[in-house]
Amino acid sequence: LKVCAVRSVGEGHPYTFPTRLEFFTWRGTLIKTEMVKKYGLPMKECFIYGEDLEYALRFNKKGFYCYWIPASKCIEKRLEGKEYYKAIRRTVKIYSAPWQLYYAFRNQFYIFRKYKEHQRVLRLILYGVKAALVILTFDRRAGLNKIRAIIEGLADGMRGRLGKRIKYVPGNTSNN
Repeated sequence: LKVCAVRSVGEGHPYTFPTRLEFFTWRGTLIKTEMVKKYGLPMKECFIYGEDLEYALRFNKKGFYCYWIPASKCIEKRLEGKEYYKAIRRTVKIYSAPWQLYYAFRNQFYIFRKYKEHQRVLRLILYGVKAALVILTFDRRAGLNKIRAIIEGLADGMRGRLGKRIKYVPGNTSNN
């Protein structure tokens, strides 16, 4: 069994046995020191969204995986940062701020392309279209900055333009 990390589960998790994860997030994840020494640190250019995704894919490509550990518990206390839209009998969760959308779409596009996850690139683009349509439907003109952030994020991810962008620094009111 090639284990690189383990992750705690939250309340109400359906599994009662360790389960392999395709990806992991930082919250509740413990990574073996030897893995960090051997494969390096997370990509600093992704710094806010997706660096955990890239790290998981990097380990997966080497044959190492993360596992849920049901006996451990992770209690998360943070603000959600997402808006909930009711559309066609479904709830769609979309990041609230343009900077969140920009970095999430940009970094995921770049990472999926880097690791040749072509189906995931396509699904991300389709999700971007869906998110833009939902935002346009419910937020109308007030949501144009969010839609612009999605488009610019996808374009910069495709070009490999990483790092911080002044326009999308958290708290920058010129793009909110």
